[in-house]
Amino acid sequence: MINRMKISAQDVSGIIFALGENSKEIDEIVNLIGNIAEQTNLLALNAAIEAARAGEYGRGFAVVADEIRELAEESSVATSNIAKLIRNIQNQVDKAVEQMKNSEGVVSDSVESIEETVDRFKDIKEIALELSQVIQSVTFNIDSMNHKSHDIKNAIDNMASVTEEFAANTEEVSASSQQQSAITQEIISSSQELAIMSTDLSKLVDRFKF
Repeated sequence: MINRMKISAQDVSGIIFALGENSKEIDEIVNLIGNIAEQTNLLALNAAIEAARAGEYGRGFAVVADEIRELAEESSVATSNIAKLIRNIQNQVDKAVEQMKNSEGVVSDSVESIEETVDRFKDIKEIALELSQVIQSVTFNIDSMNHKSHDIKNAIDNMASVTEEFAANTEEVSASSQQQSAITQEIISSSQELAIMSTDLSKLVDRFKF
């Protein structure tokens, strides 16, 4: 009986250690997502400025660029929420580890200790489920940014051809369009990186579901 309990304790310790490692991985990815979301926000802001310089031709582009900026800001807020949830998970893991250490060699308290450890796992599971919902929200925002960025790029390509044909200040507007196109391409790249990271993040969170 005691040997079985020792084996069970070792198994639980292994699971707790794995949870701790997974939460560290998620924390690293969240930091990267936050940095890229902030970068995307700045790129969209610069794009809106360039669109304003283009005058009437860049008006529609400015609206979409502003939408991207808002989505990036929402993603930044969401990543902050994810970071808080990760810290909660790490706290629960630390408490579970402490309980496992305290229960070593104490057979009489083993049942109570196991029950407390199970409660910790339940808390971790609830946080993980909440974490999944936040990640889904971030992923939706990232997909929206990606689609809007592609729409902007197509609009810019069309705008450039129109201005070359009809506008007197073609050279200036075309240069502005090229600048917008370059910025948009950076936004697309950032959005794609975010999408990949969100997928990786979701896979890691799935490991918390028992």
